[in-house]
Amino acid sequence: MMNSCYHTHFSSLKLPHFFTPKSFVASPRRELRVLAMATTTDEASGNISAAPISLPEGSWKQVAGGVTAAKGFKAAGMYAGLRASGKKPDLALVTCDVDAVAAGVFTMNVVAAAPVVYCKKVLETSKT
Repeated sequence: MMNSCYHTHFSSLKLPHFFTPKSFVASPRRELRVLAMATTTDEASGNISAAPISLPEGSWKQVAGGVTAAKGFKAAGMYAGLRASGKKPDLALVTCDVDAVAAGVFTMNVVAAAPVVYCKKVLETSKT
């Protein structure tokens, strides 16, 4: 039996060339379909429904434009099936046009996924 994950959450984009589903074979018994897109500050509003703001009380303020509010930053989001339920976008990538200072907060768990181990190593050895 072939299982597929396909979500058209980004169908409202004005850039049809980003709306191209690609199939990736996860195993001989399972096909996984992934739809991804990229966005900049000008296109960011309205594409992904906002998550609830869960901040502790304090002097926080919401910035218009979200994660791409600062010039030179781009973001991509997609549904990758990482959550146990739901079909909302659950994977994000944020990039910067120039070198940027980077930091990470990682799990203290003894068991860490390969991407976590990789990111820790990159941040430890990176000059920026």
